[in-house]
Amino acid sequence: MSSASVSVASDPGVKADSFGRPFCFECGYDLSGLELPRPCPECGRHADPAIQASEAREWFKRRPARLRWLVRPQTVPPGFWFVLSDAASAELARRRVIRWLWLPAVLVLVTVGAGCFLTVEYDVKVWYYERSDAERKPIRVVTDSETDRLFAFNLHLFRGGFFFTKPASWVRVVERRPRDFGVGMPKSLDHMLLFWGCSPLLLLLFGYLPARESALAWLRCRARRQGRADLANATRTAWSVISVPLGMAVWMWLVAAWVHGVGELLGFRGIASTCLVTVAGGWWLLVTLIGYAVLVKPDRSRIIVGSRIGLWAVVVILSVGGPVAVGWALLQMLL
Repeated sequence: MSSASVSVASDPGVKADSFGRPFCFECGYDLSGLELPRPCPECGRHADPAIQASEAREWFKRRPARLRWLVRPQTVPPGFWFVLSDAASAELARRRVIRWLWLPAVLVLVTVGAGCFLTVEYDVKVWYYERSDAERKPIRVVTDSETDRLFAFNLHLFRGGFFFTKPASWVRVVERRPRDFGVGMPKSLDHMLLFWGCSPLLLLLFGYLPARESALAWLRCRARRQGRADLANATRTAWSVISVPLGMAVWMWLVAAWVHGVGELLGFRGIASTCLVTVAGGWWLLVTLIGYAVLVKPDRSRIIVGSRIGLWAVVVILSVGGPVAVGWALLQMLL
């Protein structure tokens, strides 16, 4: 694969890539007035706009979800940022963003919202034994019943007796068995709905969207100054590359919500959902910190990001979503 490409307004084969004047995608050198294809006078890389535009679009179409681009950015074809303004690439990008970001976020909200109407009745047995007793003979036994909602903030602080304080040498064991299921209207908006259901949407609304729109607003200004009218449209399409790894975190959050709900229905509270949420949060942070930077790396001519300050500004905005989501949920719990 060649390592540079150009955009030529007069060439019908690259009409969709027209930015007003031809330039080298490797170094940004202005190739106006030169007969193409030919080596770039500045960097010496061969420039063949028709072939390289086709290669970039083909890479975008078959880009693997296993995220090779995240660890091997050199595999991103030259000119990737500049040739994806055609209608087919834009439609493919739109479908990927919906499938990987908005669909799982909406499914999380629907799943958690529906779970708030489901109630589970439990038979609870609390018994104590001496820590030194190898046979664990019960010293005190308390039976009770509980009614919990899926995805509810269920705290049983006085389980085993309101004013009973066990001696330090006693060990408490709690057995919960689901007895019946039902449907009921919640009395109020539960905090766990805000945390479980709304967090993915907050990530997108306060992180992904502001970062993308800020970058595109800046690029539109640069595109006007440089006479490259399609640059903003192509960049909007290229932005969708980051939707797959970010979307993996949202899909993991959805799986964690299902695991949490199933655990409540079966009468146990495992650590699987907590682990999934932790992994999802860590993955979102990882992609936020390096994903966009890796995507910008092929832009050696600094046409997309003219300075490191601009790059880090986008990364900072993209990372704001996580703290906003967690902080807002915690605030709701405290109020």
